[in-house]
Amino acid sequence: MAPTGLVGASNPMSYVSVSIPNGPVEEQLLIQRSGDRRWLWTTAAVAAAMFLAGFVGAVGFTPTSTATAQAFLSTPSPVSTANSGAAFRAPQLTGPTGHTVARATLSEVEQQLMQHEVVKTVINEGSQVLASSQVQTAIATVQSHPKDIVIIGAVLVVAAVLWVSRRTIFWKLAQRRGYPEDVDTVINKYCVEQKWMSKGNSSAKFGVVSPLWNRKGRLAIKVSRDLDSWERETSIYKKLWGGGGPFVSLYDAEPNFDGRGANMLIQDYGEMDLLDYINENGPLSMRDIRRFGRRALKTLKKLHGMGLVWCDCKPENFVLVNGTLKAIDLETVSRVGEDIPGYTAETAPPELAEWEKPPRATEALAARKSYDMWSLGMLLLHMYLGVSYWKSNSAQTIVRAMRADGFEIDLSDVDDPLLRNLLKSLLHNNPNRRPNAALAGAHPFFLVP
Repeated sequence: MAPTGLVGASNPMSYVSVSIPNGPVEEQLLIQRSGDRRWLWTTAAVAAAMFLAGFVGAVGFTPTSTATAQAFLSTPSPVSTANSGAAFRAPQLTGPTGHTVARATLSEVEQQLMQHEVVKTVINEGSQVLASSQVQTAIATVQSHPKDIVIIGAVLVVAAVLWVSRRTIFWKLAQRRGYPEDVDTVINKYCVEQKWMSKGNSSAKFGVVSPLWNRKGRLAIKVSRDLDSWERETSIYKKLWGGGGPFVSLYDAEPNFDGRGANMLIQDYGEMDLLDYINENGPLSMRDIRRFGRRALKTLKKLHGMGLVWCDCKPENFVLVNGTLKAIDLETVSRVGEDIPGYTAETAPPELAEWEKPPRATEALAARKSYDMWSLGMLLLHMYLGVSYWKSNSAQTIVRAMRADGFEIDLSDVDDPLLRNLLKSLLHNNPNRRPNAALAGAHPFFLVP
């Protein structure tokens, strides 16, 4: 069964098994043995630090024996007799009635005690004797328990060996826990449950993986050889603190993980993308349109609040993660005013068609927040109609239609007055007349429970 919830083209197509260019998947998705030596040295350093910490702990926290304490108390002070005869006067500690007034004068007594040379000498020498006795007691304890030291060392060595070979061990355990027989590849610490898939014209390849330590934890893996696109998407996730909220979470990212130019992202696994959900259920209910529309608005509010434009808000770029709609594929996110890296004709605004007119402008189309608001309107209309407004028309046909004089999106099939009013504002040909994400979220359509 092919995985769902993965980005694809605008038209639904079946997933097909493919191989990444420059070699078959089986040759590329091997355990990264190049990192084993690094892990070995890291483990050895950790084991040495643990052993040293244990020894220091024994030295620092082993209590002195009763005999050592008694010997210390019975040791005569080396203070000279001349100094020992020096006296100091304590303040008067009795009140008018003869009662002791210790609390009022305790600090004065302490100050005189600490200023007296005899007391200072006794405290300093006593501290040195106590510290020396602790070290001797700790050494004696270690010498009297050689077997314990050997056992601790053996445990650390075994732990180091297990850590270095953890991938092989996890993989063997994974095979016993019911992984498919045809799964024979491991990427770092992930097992590939389903081989690379491709959908439509997407340049990236997708699959379903499971962490080797958690058989039930399914994640989606995205692999692309476009390093610029991969860097753009990972940088956006960094700005979003790893995603979460209205976005899928990013768990892992590694460039050139196979040594041949393949870059990977490990993200939340979506049971189904919004396009597949619409195709399976037909026109969505008003409740679902509001529910999914609010989630899409939340995504745009987050990006627009950071001065970013998605430029690719469409049903394929939303997936259901445990029933919650989340956004994926952020490689097209751009700063306001930057050149858009690409577009999808089905959700692109009319200003794109104007830009496409021959002769095309020498400058690329700049990203504007109004671009996303048009795409949101097309998304809501798609959910209401159950199919794309443009049906299966090609990108050239769509651009040509939007360039026609008097072009407007036909909303005659939208019966709900609130939705129709919202769509009219979102799908206005003049980008300056479209509401921003905050105003669209305050529209009466979204205020209905």
